[in-house]
Order: sequence, then C-alpha cells, then structure tokens
Amino acid sequence: MKQARVCATAGLVAKGAVTTVAVTAVAVTAVAVTAVAALALLFHSAPANAGAVVIHTGPFLAAPTHVNGFELMADGMSHTEQGIAVSYVGRATGIWRTSQLADGAQSWYPNAGGFGFTRITLANSVSAFQFSAGSGWLIGDPGLQFRLMAGGSIVAEGVIEGLPRYRGFRSYGFSGLEFDELHLQSLLGPSPFDELGFDALALDSLAHGGEFLSPQIPIPEPQTWTMLILGFGLMGLALRRQKNAVRHDPSSRSLHKIETCTSCLVPASLDLTASDRPLHLLVFPHGFPHGFPHGFPHGFPHGFPMSVIPPDRNMP
Repeated sequence: MKQARVCATAGLVAKGAVTTVAVTAVAVTAVAVTAVAALALLFHSAPANAGAVVIHTGPFLAAPTHVNGFELMADGMSHTEQGIAVSYVGRATGIWRTSQLADGAQSWYPNAGGFGFTRITLANSVSAFQFSAGSGWLIGDPGLQFRLMAGGSIVAEGVIEGLPRYRGFRSYGFSGLEFDELHLQSLLGPSPFDELGFDALALDSLAHGGEFLSPQIPIPEPQTWTMLILGFGLMGLALRRQKNAVRHDPSSRSLHKIETCTSCLVPASLDLTASDRPLHLLVFPHGFPHGFPHGFPHGFPHGFPMSVIPPDRNMP
C-alpha cells in the first residue's frame, strides 16, 4: 500500500508539544519518552474517533459488501445505491456520467466542473471507505480535498496531493475512525477544503464493508513528525554532550599502573590523564629486568598504551 503526501488542517493525528530540555540523564529519559510517544502515535491503531485517520492510495478492501458504481444512475444531481447516497452541493450544470470511467459504463463528474463539492452520505457509520477518483484538470497539480463527518461534526479533513488528471483514476480510501458522511472535491494544488471552489472531481466505485487486504499505518500530521524528529535529535545531542563530558573529566580515567623511583626526574607539568586511554608508565632506573618485556609472567593489558623510561634517562 502506498502512502500519499498529505497537507492536513485538523484531526489527522493527536497533537503534542516539546518543551526546553536540559542535557542531563533525566533529560535523556524525558526525550526518549517523547520519541517513544511520537512513535506510539505513528504506529498505534487508534480507537474510533480518537483523532487518527488512515489515508489509502490503493485498494485496501477485499470484496466490499456495499458498492455504488453509478451504473443505475439516470439524469439528475444525486444518486443512491446500496445505502450510499451521492449528491452535488453547489452549482453545476449536471452530472456527466460517461465523461470519465474507472469501472463499468458510468461514473460521476460535474459537467465541465462545478462550484461546490460532492457529498456522500452513508446509511450507517463506517470505519472504512474506498473509492476511485480522478479529475477533469488538463494541467496543473490537482489535489483531492476531503472532509469526514460524524453526526454533523468534522472528524478529519485535509488534502491528498497528486490526484490524476483528466481520464486518470486511482483508488483512495479512509479508515481508522467512525464517520457517516464525506465531502470531496478537486481543486488545483494543495488548497484547503473550499465549499465554493471550482471543482473538477470525478468519482467511481464507492464502497465499504468487507475485509482489509493488509495492515494499515496512519499518515501522521506534520506536528507529529516534528515532535518525533526533534525528540530523537535532542536525545542524540544529550548523549553526545554526556559522552564529551566524560571524555574531558580527569576523574573518569584510571591509571592502572605507575612505577617510578626517587632517582627519576618527573616534571610537575606531566599530565597523566590527557590521553583518552589509560596510561601505563614503567620506569627502570637500575636496568631492564631479564627478558623484558616477554619475561613478565602476566604480560600487559591488551590494547593499552605504554611508556617505558629506560635506565639513567629522565622523564620527557
């Protein structure tokens, strides 16, 4: 299933906010919680009318139980079939049923466009609805403006970009919440829903019921993407600063072994904690031990730097 770019205006996903976070261990935990919360909003299947709608740009219903394909439609500005009622709200000269076809012999298209939108009302509330849509636009980048209603109230609205031009059709749909009415139109570009805008939307094969073809993933609102990206960014920044603080803190390093003697001159400015790795300093004022360094029974810690000061030499 493909996902469309969506310019949402309200109700697509739950909203969140990110406040200023101090870079501490507590901040890392808080930012991690923010990121996890954003992921939960993105992938969790929300209950009905919880504010999340899944937008489909391909077929997702198998064997729908209710279909309105306009095959029985006569002249007029409305048509009802299998509990799916369609009407045009606004001004149009009629419905051109054979101008553009996705399936069968008839479809729905306001003759030469209209000033308004198509209203689809359902006999009962549904949580999934599928349809084929195109447009009468010959140029430009038409969008599919939508509004979902439940009991006369808007539950979701927005714009799906990339609607096909004249005589092109694509399958679309909505799921994830309960609704009983849809308002659809096609304006040029990602414009918000405009009840009086010039509309050139073509529709066919309206359907609901049946089983889902595949798992559904909601398309988040831009605010959720922002919260998700900002959460991970702040978490990475906090971890990086914490790592740098440990790297430059002398108390965080250990000198595993220092051997020196009174006959060696050690300058006061010698910084044994400047290295990023522990330092082993071995000083032999009276000569090397027999077999050095292979004669040491336990050897040296693997991978640690080592400075050896030969006999009768001062420290560098």
